[in-house]
Amino acid sequence: MNPEEIRELFERLKEATTKPKEEIERLFEKYLSETTSTHRLSIMGATIDPYNFFYYLIDKERGLPIIEQLAEKLTALLHERGYRNNVETYQEHRLCGSSGSGCNPNAEEFPYTVGAILNGKITIEEARRARELGYLCGNAYSGHWGFDDGEIYCIILPEIDDNGLSVRDPVLVDSTGRILAEKLVDGAPYKRS
Repeated sequence: MNPEEIRELFERLKEATTKPKEEIERLFEKYLSETTSTHRLSIMGATIDPYNFFYYLIDKERGLPIIEQLAEKLTALLHERGYRNNVETYQEHRLCGSSGSGCNPNAEEFPYTVGAILNGKITIEEARRARELGYLCGNAYSGHWGFDDGEIYCIILPEIDDNGLSVRDPVLVDSTGRILAEKLVDGAPYKRS
């Protein structure tokens, strides 16, 4: 993916919207900076972030194609870097309050298997790479690890084996990655014995 093409789209977006140029520049930096923490990026975010400027377009008919192209290019860029969708297990989804099954066949029967592997959408190696790039942030219910503060934290996605199964339960961390708890409490979804 050519970063100059993406830069050009960001420049066109600056001219097509009433949003402050600094906000658009921050989004550019988020995706193209070498210093952006990998856990701040996701395929879903790359798809959605440009559309946050839709309501600020001066001319929606001319501006929407810029947003669409930008979302497409950012998604392709992250895909090239190894990011993938649906790399969480059913257990990980449940720990974050989601039903977790989505389009994953038999998710409840295979709670420790990566969803996209159940779907046959990605390889074990692709899943491993994608899981190394980030962690589920901002939605893990801390009560599953014994915290009564009602706060929402993040989880580190554990490694997977050669069958696409997580090798242990997830670890609870704060938004900086500092480990808060390593053991799930009794009654947590799909807690390992």
